[in-house]
Amino acid sequence: MSVATQEALKAFYLVTLTLSAFACISLLLSPRGERRIKVALLLLCLVISLLPFNAYLMLAFKQSSSLLIYISATITWLYGPIVYFALREISLRPLSYKQLALHLVPFVAVIAVQIFMLPEHNIYKPRALGLDFYHYLFIQVFAYLGLCLYWLYNNASIATRAIKHYKNSTFYWFAYLVIFLSGLMLYDLLLINQLRAGASFDTALITTISSVMCIFVCSISLFALYQPAIFDYLSTANNEDDVTSEAGDFNQHTQPIELRKVELRQVELSTEASAELQNRLAELVTQHQLHLDPDLSMRKLSALLGITTHQLSELLNVHMETSFYEYFNLLRHEAAKTLITKHQSLSINDIAYQSGFNNRNSFYKVFKEHTGMTPANYRKTQLAK
Repeated sequence: MSVATQEALKAFYLVTLTLSAFACISLLLSPRGERRIKVALLLLCLVISLLPFNAYLMLAFKQSSSLLIYISATITWLYGPIVYFALREISLRPLSYKQLALHLVPFVAVIAVQIFMLPEHNIYKPRALGLDFYHYLFIQVFAYLGLCLYWLYNNASIATRAIKHYKNSTFYWFAYLVIFLSGLMLYDLLLINQLRAGASFDTALITTISSVMCIFVCSISLFALYQPAIFDYLSTANNEDDVTSEAGDFNQHTQPIELRKVELRQVELSTEASAELQNRLAELVTQHQLHLDPDLSMRKLSALLGITTHQLSELLNVHMETSFYEYFNLLRHEAAKTLITKHQSLSINDIAYQSGFNNRNSFYKVFKEHTGMTPANYRKTQLAK
């Protein structure tokens, strides 16, 4: 390798490490964002930057750290848990710290084996310690990839909502992280398999690719944290469709109460039955957070309550003097107010998503109808108290 190439690589690694350091410091010190998410992204950024850091040490000082090499060799074990963590965040069913720690056990265990039991050997050497760690890694990678596909199959509408209607939110950037890490797991498996078979690779090429990966992950982490306004233009293409769709829903469900009463064929529910159903509905909302379900419909809700859609319409329109749309958007509005008040670190985009609104236009419309001000102005009034 020529001196000019070495100097160019050193400069590139330094740029990579500078971005990584900025991302880690931002995730550690910035008041923005949820702590749970920042901890997971910080761990990912730290670990994925170890390979370019070790490569820089080799070029600049002609020495490397065994510990860095060991951790870098086991990083693939980390991708699956982070992918699952991100999917749970997108579906608004986040992992607790304890649950995340349990998913990280294989990653930590493999590092411990490499450091304390195989310090001078490649952990992926066939039958190391009588075990084939590559096969275990293969099983783990495809288990998480299968889990990812299963989640997408069952939560397609949630993924669509995050990508299409909440561009530049934390959950939008998480979707890109999931796609990237899923591909990276397959890339690492292929690379490790080739190394096991005795293939040789250009070390500089591998570390350069790893640096590009590090830059991507750190950039996504920063975008998820700061949500730069420059990316907000991405959502403008959908604004007109969202408004049209929202207007249609609004007209359908917000007719005057008297008119909706007339349209009912007949009153089927007694006062006692209505009171019992209202209690059951409140319990369902509390237990299952129905307002967060983007697929919730009259048919689905009536099935959960064990009544017909006509009876559900009567319950909402006549006995509760509201509509399906009004009832659940009020719940979402109250959830948004709570998030704004208790979580000053969350962006308005993230609050709208976590409150269950299908798009930001719906969120702004409903919020202003009920409070008479925008979410940002409401936050300012709460801060001023």
